[in-house]
Amino acid sequence: MPAKRFRLRQVFWLDMNKPDEETLADTIDDLKRQRAFTATIRDGIRLICDLRRGSLDVLFELFPWVRA
Repeated sequence: MPAKRFRLRQVFWLDMNKPDEETLADTIDDLKRQRAFTATIRDGIRLICDLRRGSLDVLFELFPWVRA
């Protein structure tokens, strides 16, 4: 019997009075139109966590040209 699918939804807030966060909201809208938002969030979290651990593995996986 296949495992039952389990999904979580995460919500966060942006302060539209802050120019950087307003720009981020515009970027999110663009990513959603391209159907790339969720993948970008997943990759971004993986990348930041990996870099904070002092590892470059995810950076090189996502951007192999950086290694060169």
